[in-house]
Amino acid sequence: MEAIKLKSFGPEVKQWQLFLQSAGYKIPVVDGAFGPQTERETIKFQVSHRLKADGVVGEKTWKFVTKVSENTPLSQRWPKQDYNSMVNFYGPVGENQTSLELPYPMRLAWDTNVIVKKITCHEKVASSLYKVLENVKKIYGNDISKLNLDLFGGCINVRRMRGGTAFSTHSWGAAIDIDPDHNQLKWGRDQAAFGKAIYKDYLDCFETEGWVSLLRARNFDPMHCQAARL
Repeated sequence: MEAIKLKSFGPEVKQWQLFLQSAGYKIPVVDGAFGPQTERETIKFQVSHRLKADGVVGEKTWKFVTKVSENTPLSQRWPKQDYNSMVNFYGPVGENQTSLELPYPMRLAWDTNVIVKKITCHEKVASSLYKVLENVKKIYGNDISKLNLDLFGGCINVRRMRGGTAFSTHSWGAAIDIDPDHNQLKWGRDQAAFGKAIYKDYLDCFETEGWVSLLRARNFDPMHCQAARL
């Protein structure tokens, strides 16, 4: 990948900004523009990992990031969904959120006339969620809308689990619901749209990033995928 630096602009910059956000660095806006704030946080990252601290994301920095990502087991990428583990990893419920520009436009599931181009999620899952949806776009292309993979059912929502007292993973912006009408809460594989073979690759996109599909894991709540282990 070509080196990016101050005044660079484009998808590579956005990818780098998302990575810094997920690693806990202060990138308030992911806009694809490599400005002074991105440069400062890049230098901090390079210093902490003993890389050349020049604020330029060149070959050595990209290779280091790739190596770290590849060596992190998917099973350990995200915390367990119990309250203490979630707080230790994500912080207090409802905090540390960021705006994520989607790789393809979505529609509100409860009002399909409303187009969604950005969603709010936890800053630590933003890069991963973007990759998931980017891969969905590559696989399904023009069929995304036909298959209702663009029906956004929610992400950040500070609330208790339905029928329980524990906080939902949505409370940290670490889960996403897609096409809730055709993948209702109590439905299993025999009723849910996502139980059909055509959606296998869709769920695989989440699991490739270590996200958990409750349909696959519990045969329950098929609309829901989360960046938290059961």
